[in-house]
Amino acid sequence: MAGMSVDGLISGLDTTSLINQLVQAEAAPQTSLKNKVSEAQAAVSAYQSINTRYAALATAAEAIADADTWTTPVTSSSSGSVKASSTATAALGRLDFDVTSVARSHSLATGTFSDINDIVPTWPVVLTGDKGGMAFAITATDNSVSGLINAINSATGVNGASLDLQATVVQVAPGTYRIQVSAKDTGEASQFTLDGLGATSVVRTGTDAEIDLGGGLTVKSSTNTFTDVLPGTTFTVSKEETGVSVSTAVTAASIADKVAAMVNAANAALAEAAKQSAYDTASKKGAPLVGEATIRTLQSQTLGAVDVVSGAGSPGTAGIGLDRNGRLTFDRARFVELMGEDPARAQALAAGVGASLAAVAKGATDSTSGSVTLAIQGRDAAIKDLGTRIENWDTRLSARKAALVRQFSAMETALSSLRNQSSWLSGQLSSLPTWGSS
Repeated sequence: MAGMSVDGLISGLDTTSLINQLVQAEAAPQTSLKNKVSEAQAAVSAYQSINTRYAALATAAEAIADADTWTTPVTSSSSGSVKASSTATAALGRLDFDVTSVARSHSLATGTFSDINDIVPTWPVVLTGDKGGMAFAITATDNSVSGLINAINSATGVNGASLDLQATVVQVAPGTYRIQVSAKDTGEASQFTLDGLGATSVVRTGTDAEIDLGGGLTVKSSTNTFTDVLPGTTFTVSKEETGVSVSTAVTAASIADKVAAMVNAANAALAEAAKQSAYDTASKKGAPLVGEATIRTLQSQTLGAVDVVSGAGSPGTAGIGLDRNGRLTFDRARFVELMGEDPARAQALAAGVGASLAAVAKGATDSTSGSVTLAIQGRDAAIKDLGTRIENWDTRLSARKAALVRQFSAMETALSSLRNQSSWLSGQLSSLPTWGSS
């Protein structure tokens, strides 16, 4: 019925156009709702654009706040057998060496026996020995293999410290067994003696790891890890190898690039927030988020992140500051200079600003509690509600149009009836005699 035409055949009126005008006039509230939907959708798009910029800021700022960013890149010529790492204050340079030995734990084994339930003929068993200069005595009162092994594994020295020994039964051939006792730690200090289990043999001698720097200069470690041979650098060896080199590289420039990226990301986020909340005095029109408190707060928090860092001072010392136009600034030369003079302070200042900016950005973009996220969700909910109300108006206006069609149809029917009556009356009148005619 909504598309039915009732243009006046009798009245001569353009009733279709008239009905549409009447319905359009009554649709003013619905039009207002549709305008609100458009405004809300524009706000959602604006918030999403800001969210994208602040998500990028979170990534850039977290990179500066991450301690791993400040470790000096270190490389090794080894094909995977030497793993190296370093700190921000690592000495720059190169270390060449040969790995002449790796750290091993000391291990002894008993003679062979054929029955694991009858290892030692007399009980209790008393084992004595020395490990790293610490004498010990172990008494096993449980007449079983597991009892002897448990006594060794839980033994302590005369001062109560753990011996860090590990005993186990090993079947070296069918029906042939040995007890193997090994130190849990490595290095020369792991060597020990053990008496009371009969004749024992050394399975493996505890040795230190050793690197040869050349010219008779060697460095040992009780583990396979060497720390501060090259100051600030740690590397771990895993096999004997010749021609190994470990080197560190200059990091001030690469870190400065990351700080610059963080500052640029912050300025991009601030610029987008300003764009989406601006007011044009010439056209007297505002952007989608003009007057939004969420945006004002976010801008204030972003600028406020460039503040004094506890224990380190002003970020300006590291070249990070603000200008009078509400933008972050970065003096790269000043930052690189501080990295050379006091890298720990440069790290504290830049990482402090990075942590603050990351907190602001994540507080805006968090998928469940972010201020921008919640603003988007609020607009989405409003759009959904407005859509329901607009649909209700569609039903209401459709019913109104149908009613108007019926009314105008009834009018045309009434006019047609009146026209027929008029024609009948005219016919009746014309059939009456004319008085005074001859």
